[in-house]
Order: sequence, then structure tokens, then C-alpha cells
Amino acid sequence: MTRAQECIYSYIRKNFVMESISLVLIGRDKVKITDKNGDHMTLTMNLYGDIMDADSGKIYAVSNLPHELEKIGPEAPTDWREVDR
Repeated sequence: MTRAQECIYSYIRKNFVMESISLVLIGRDKVKITDKNGDHMTLTMNLYGDIMDADSGKIYAVSNLPHELEKIGPEAPTDWREVDR
């Protein structure tokens, strides 16, 4: 599991009922979530650590990291704020 996938997994643990989903790692930067009904989505992260849909690019949650290129560092996000849908 890569660092990006670890961050996505942390987001999933905080926002989903783990017993009701299954997870599959895809490549180096994606996690596919499938629920008990067979519905699924694939999550990835952008440069700022925001959680987003890998297919549409829609951002689901904004990370607690700075969102300025000059301030990007080696830190990993630890929390996310849901985006209004």
C-alpha cells in the first residue's frame, strides 16, 4: 500500500462503515470501494490531499493541508472536510 492509498484508507475508515464495504487497491494511487449492493466508486487524491472520484475528478472532501503550491510539503493529510454536493 502506497502513502496515497494509506491516506485514502484513513479517510474511508473515518467516513464509511467498514463492515459494509470491501476495498481493492488499484495501481499506486487509487482505492476501489464496493458496497454490499455491488455499487462501487474509485477514490484517489489530488496534489493537496483532497479525496476525489478517480473517474470524474469530482472532489468529495478537502484535506487539512495548505492549498497553495508554495506551501506543499511532505506532510500527509490527517483530516478532511466534506464538500457540499
